[in-house]
Amino acid sequence: MLKVFTKEFGKISAATNISEKGKNKSALAISPFTLGTYQVNSRRDIYYIQSAETKKNYYKLGEDVDKFMYGSYALELTDKVFEENQPSLSFYQLLCDYLQLLEKRNKKFDTLLLGFQIKTLVIIGQGPHMDSCVLCGAQDDLTFFSVPEGGVVCSQCHKNPQDDFNVSLIYPMSEGIINVLKYFSDNPITNLEKMVLDKELSRELRQIIRAFISYHLDLSEFKSERFLSES
Repeated sequence: MLKVFTKEFGKISAATNISEKGKNKSALAISPFTLGTYQVNSRRDIYYIQSAETKKNYYKLGEDVDKFMYGSYALELTDKVFEENQPSLSFYQLLCDYLQLLEKRNKKFDTLLLGFQIKTLVIIGQGPHMDSCVLCGAQDDLTFFSVPEGGVVCSQCHKNPQDDFNVSLIYPMSEGIINVLKYFSDNPITNLEKMVLDKELSRELRQIIRAFISYHLDLSEFKSERFLSES
């Protein structure tokens, strides 16, 4: 069984008799990190891949252990976030762009991954609210980020919280973090091709986004995440 993210149908699980160890064109097309054309039949809601042809293989991801793990995280997040037969052309393009940028990049893969995570949240309608305080609507003095509330909180609301305000998972926010979150949310990931975040800023953002994904998507266990380096 294979899992393939397609333009037309989104994520599908499909059976096939094609062997990944074969020496024909179809064998390469069913390996990880491959963009391909697939001839798929459906029988009683079961997909079956009869043949496949490679359009692009991101083979360099398999030659570098760090790139491989950063690519694996993207595929793992895709599998966890999307249900079967839930198409998303915007996410399909995001995934292709991310893998291509990752293949070209030689360091600071964490910057790209943050962009991928944030863009994924935006596409599925779970992007963080960054333009105003999620509690009172103020647009100034936005100095905290509330994971449960889903966005930034002004210092006044943080100082004098309402009774129903969830005080857990609150992070202090610098203007730099806010600007990065806005930029990543509003711009295509291809804009990050040469961008490198400061190590401390990246560490803070990774902590926030990890908590955000865990809280709002109920996803806390990623096998590949344990092996991600900060290089």
